[in-house]
Amino acid sequence: MIFSAVTADLARVHAHCAHAGPPVAHRAVFDSDSYDILVDGGATASITNCLNDFVTPPTKTTIRIKGFNGTSSTARIGTVKWPILDDHGVRHVLHIPDTYYVASCPMRLLSPQHYSQQIQDHRGTYSTNYGDQVLFVFHGGQFQATLPLSPTTNVGIIRSAPGHRVFSCFVEADKPPQEPPPSIFACTVLSDVDADNMELQEEVESVSTTDPDDFRGENSVCPPSDLKGAPNVGPPVDHNRNPESVKSDDINSAEDNRPQTLPFDLDNNHEDTNLSHNEDATSNLDATSELMRWHIRLGHLPFANIRLMAERKEIPSRLANCRIPKCQSCLYGRATKRPWRTKGQSGTIAPVTAPGQCVSVDQLESPVAGFVGQNKGFFFRKRYKVATVFVDHFSRLSYVYLQESTKGVQTLAAKRSFEAYASSHGVQIRHYHADNGRFAERLFLNHCEQSGQQVTLCGVSAHFQNGIAERRIKDLTERSRTSLLHAVH
Repeated sequence: MIFSAVTADLARVHAHCAHAGPPVAHRAVFDSDSYDILVDGGATASITNCLNDFVTPPTKTTIRIKGFNGTSSTARIGTVKWPILDDHGVRHVLHIPDTYYVASCPMRLLSPQHYSQQIQDHRGTYSTNYGDQVLFVFHGGQFQATLPLSPTTNVGIIRSAPGHRVFSCFVEADKPPQEPPPSIFACTVLSDVDADNMELQEEVESVSTTDPDDFRGENSVCPPSDLKGAPNVGPPVDHNRNPESVKSDDINSAEDNRPQTLPFDLDNNHEDTNLSHNEDATSNLDATSELMRWHIRLGHLPFANIRLMAERKEIPSRLANCRIPKCQSCLYGRATKRPWRTKGQSGTIAPVTAPGQCVSVDQLESPVAGFVGQNKGFFFRKRYKVATVFVDHFSRLSYVYLQESTKGVQTLAAKRSFEAYASSHGVQIRHYHADNGRFAERLFLNHCEQSGQQVTLCGVSAHFQNGIAERRIKDLTERSRTSLLHAVH
């Protein structure tokens, strides 16, 4: 037979995916395991399209579900676990029994009333729909998650908790063979016996340079008798000399033996104060390993830029022509789908001749909330979830302003902060180019009109017309995802 209620739920998901348009703000994903969950209070049961969500293998049922394209298939049923984050960034795992598995479902579907019935929490787990968001309350009303509405279908979507299991499998699949650790890395590796001898020598030297006046009734200090074969402590002490002269001689000798520090010259203008260009004095690695070390040290900077720095002798020049290694974090973090078709010819961008003549602006949204920096007091409950990105067409300078939401007041605060930064460098903003959405509101447009600035907006769903800001958001997202994946693995 055909279960009509679950069939209707499946049709809801298909309808959402078929009519879903681009969101107002770009959602940046910084992990490898998270996925979207559609929260619908009108759904009868929860549905998943992934067998890995089940705690135990699901069992077959006699219920047949009719798909959106008219075909019917046998469903499976079992208990799934979905990790989510609440509004404070705390991780929770939802165990939902009697969840159906439908392979043809394009997205996971969460029914709040189905979940509350399964865990016997009829008054503490529910969802409330508002005009701009969906509030999902769970676990006895103790926790809540605010879900933004889709601008086209008015449905709340929650992102699962981040994880890196897929990336770990990707790294293990391409893991190089085990090699013995290098005997020299940044400094000579000492044995335990040599290290004990060095510590013993330091202790003896510290005793020999002590002021004799500090020891009452003693005129000299000798090493302990049990130190057989200890190295020479130093020249004998002349007891007829003035103690003040002994102190000054010891201080002068200590200053002479103090190693000279080499300040790092960023502009490379003073070659005498810099390390050698051809050889790095802090590492004895081969050229390929040294190139990878600089790549990680510089925040996964592209290898082409690092080799350019080597040609300019800002880093060891031997890295300019060595073999380029493969960084697994970069391979996974920057992987994208290749376009298989193009729509017409690419347009041209109006040329600019001065900074501030035209600035592209767009917003990105993170499913994981970020902490607000503070130096004292109690921890705030405020979290950063949105970033407004400004890109100057002439200099390609980027300015990122963190926000709590995409509200017009905070977006206007981002505009004022960027203009204050530009004004500190003697640049006046004359034109903004943005997408429709928050930038098309009267609050933003009126402020631009009062400041004597022009505004041009992209067409509806034509985000390619704001390609400069779109590209910069992509670069920021890929760099952040790459660094985070490298840090957590």
